[in-house]
Amino acid sequence: MSVGPSMWICIDGIDGVGKTTTAKFVAAILDIPYIVAGRKPDGSVWSNEIRAVNDELVMGVFIQMKDFLPSVVFDRSMVSVCAYNRDKDPRRFNWELYYPKDRTVFITLVDDIERTIRSEGLEVYRPLMAQRINEQQRFLAMSRWLGGCGYRTKVITATGGPQHTYRAVIEYIRAAQIDFLADCQREGLEEDE
Repeated sequence: MSVGPSMWICIDGIDGVGKTTTAKFVAAILDIPYIVAGRKPDGSVWSNEIRAVNDELVMGVFIQMKDFLPSVVFDRSMVSVCAYNRDKDPRRFNWELYYPKDRTVFITLVDDIERTIRSEGLEVYRPLMAQRINEQQRFLAMSRWLGGCGYRTKVITATGGPQHTYRAVIEYIRAAQIDFLADCQREGLEEDE
């Protein structure tokens, strides 16, 4: 199992940005469980409407397991649900209940839109480009919003290739672990006083 403080690492971003590959890599390097949200057991994607309900249900199970599953990498989180479903107002979701601030980091991967479309084997055309640009902007807005709510968030560009992305994500996670430890020490000192 992993060394260091408990962490819930949520990796989000538009389709084709490299979330799954990065999340699996991080889970393997840190030796912690990898969980994918928003997909059926056969790997196909649920519809957005079902994903919204399914991901909340999945998170409801995980909050009951947080003491038994202290560290985990989530391939997508409720960030994706809110970014892809404009009718999902993030302010109406109890983030602290599902994602404890004392252990959760949200990482948003961004990339060149055309490259993300090609990575999925799709043809690049204007309406799809506009849609993906809009989606990526919503992910960035969610990251800013969560940061404003006191969560640790980081936007990492995937344009340097997988090795660059992995290195940047691991460096951020290590820095966040140090921050978490410092917070625990501060809390311990405050309790001693």
